[in-house]
Amino acid sequence: MREALDAIARSDKELQNFELSDDEWNRIDEVVSVLMIFIHTTNVMSSAKYPMLSSVVPLYNYLIDELEDYCESHDSSSDIVIATKAGIEKLERYYAKTDDTNMYTVATVLDPRLKLSYYEDHKWKQNFINFAKETVLDIYNTEYGPSEHLEGGNVNVDNNGFLNHIFGKQQKIQQSEVDLYLKAPELSHNRIFCCGGRYANETVYPHLAKMARDYIAITATSVSVERVFSGGADLLATKRCSLKVKTIRACMCLKLWQK
Repeated sequence: MREALDAIARSDKELQNFELSDDEWNRIDEVVSVLMIFIHTTNVMSSAKYPMLSSVVPLYNYLIDELEDYCESHDSSSDIVIATKAGIEKLERYYAKTDDTNMYTVATVLDPRLKLSYYEDHKWKQNFINFAKETVLDIYNTEYGPSEHLEGGNVNVDNNGFLNHIFGKQQKIQQSEVDLYLKAPELSHNRIFCCGGRYANETVYPHLAKMARDYIAITATSVSVERVFSGGADLLATKRCSLKVKTIRACMCLKLWQK
């Protein structure tokens, strides 16, 4: 781009005074390097395939960490660094709002690519990691978990004494699906774990899968929804202005799903 703009400026006497210097181009390069951090994040959050709530905490941390690294590696008196620090402060204000609800924490833990390992790998405090696990367990036990039952509940009572004498008293110890899930290895980051409304290992964690669908299916942004509505203008042309609401809805959904 620099070669094209320099050529345009040099070809016109009135524009020669506006030709950018090497120092100005270097500053532009610095601005671009900062904006590239936001471009990567925006592309992820704007996707219609995986804008899930579990992405919010990792992406906020990615943005803040990358911007802080930039500030530490450049002159603190630079205008770009000062503006970047102001951006970090604003990000942190919005990031703090994720503490107003437990949905972000639960969604992050229920993402089989992240689980508690995300917090552990990024050196979060152990008390928060314990809080995250307890939060998921509490919601699971109160709203999604199965009712406890004893193994052999349908065995003839007359045989209990005989069996207890030989094998001892045995009671089935049901390990929570949450504990089993957290002990299992994380999925690769490029694996699709939620497709067609099904959750990874749904047969292994049937109750946890139901909980995961309620949380992970929440979109992190409204970009994909707004994109669908923006396409409505193309559908409702002059010759198709009498379409029924049901037909419009079906056409808009089909257009999105075919991509």
